[in-house]
Amino acid sequence: MKAKLLLTGVAAMTFASVAMAGPLVSNKTVDIILQSQDGSFDYCDGMQLVINQNTQIVGGQRTGCVTDAANGIVGSFSKNGMGVAMMTTDGYAAYLFVIDDNPRKWEIYLSDGTLLNSGIYKVGIAPSVGGDGSTTAKK
Repeated sequence: MKAKLLLTGVAAMTFASVAMAGPLVSNKTVDIILQSQDGSFDYCDGMQLVINQNTQIVGGQRTGCVTDAANGIVGSFSKNGMGVAMMTTDGYAAYLFVIDDNPRKWEIYLSDGTLLNSGIYKVGIAPSVGGDGSTTAKK
């Protein structure tokens, strides 16, 4: 009887953790659109992330109105899901994108550690035009 209860508890905990998981799933390509802090507007850029479960390396690119390669790693800074850190450069500056799975939020840091921008994100493909400017544009 104890064994059945234990297995039921493990199954319930496993289901709960899967139910809480966000869109950043290993061995899957995920496109995200970066939004403002309150989600009231979308930026014109996003990211395409390819997360390798075996190596914990993340490949991909910025998408939308700004396109360049981005590479990073899976992080453990996420409370209830996966987090990734991605490095990219636009030819002028290097940017560190920190993307958290739950809650769905992102931050961009400059190479000197200064927070440049932050917000939330949604799953989807960023438009190549439109939106409210790039996340890395000077405000």
